[in-house]
Amino acid sequence: MRLLLRDRRTARYYAGLNQLAADPDRALDFGDVPSAARFALEQKLAGMELILRYDSWATEIPLPLLPEWCLFDERALRPVTH
Repeated sequence: MRLLLRDRRTARYYAGLNQLAADPDRALDFGDVPSAARFALEQKLAGMELILRYDSWATEIPLPLLPEWCLFDERALRPVTH
């Protein structure tokens, strides 16, 4: 799974400083939701959405870019073990 940023208006992916790419393989992989959300909000990348891309299934799941995603903690989703 890759975590990308995509411009909603142009459907192009963030590929680096002032660069958008039509090909998702050229897009920058942020690795996790908080990193992508923080980056987009700090850089004021207006009109972006988060994209979960599953290359093995050729599937993309778009998510809105919300400030709350910056606080998302994957540990909160893990079951408690004793």
